[in-house]
Amino acid sequence: MAANKTLVYSTIINWNKNCIGDSIQCNQIITVFVETDKEKQSIYNICYVWELTSEDNHPFYKDQSFLVSHNDGELISKNPLTDKLVEFLVMDNEALRQYSGRESPECYRRNIIKAITHFWE
Repeated sequence: MAANKTLVYSTIINWNKNCIGDSIQCNQIITVFVETDKEKQSIYNICYVWELTSEDNHPFYKDQSFLVSHNDGELISKNPLTDKLVEFLVMDNEALRQYSGRESPECYRRNIIKAITHFWE
């Protein structure tokens, strides 16, 4: 599918709570590649691997639509907007806290992940 593939980010995010404040134990491995397709268009290939102690420790446990369709990641066009989404996606919680306002970094990242699903290729 992709003619060219370059690793741009690889990080592990530690999820210690979900958006309603429940404690969870989950690591999310995020790997992001930039690929160039046959038409020379750049896309992000965002890959998620979830390390869970149990299914209910997943930050999207109650969102079956996400789990069915987006749990493994996304392919999205690379452009200035998605550049920023990806940049914020891979920030650690302390760095993201500086930008998340009143929202916890966990909820902010969850919203970024959900937003990315609306740009899939």
